Amino acid sequence: MSEFIHTWWLIACDSVKDPQGRGDVYERSAHVQELVDAGGPIPRGDKTWRQLLAERGVEQ
Repeated sequence: MSEFIHTWWLIACDSVKDPQGRGDVYERSAHVQELVDAGGPIPRGDKTWRQLLAERGVEQ
């Protein structure tokens, strides 16, 4: 649970600093939800959330 909260906090703080990125995430998540609702597979990226945050300069 502690790791989940820590991760959530890092993502939330990064999201506040990047409104455009936050909007992009909402658009992608809506698209994924549409795929799931239609019985399609969930697309998987090639990076972990840790890698994505590191690329954005967010320290863990």
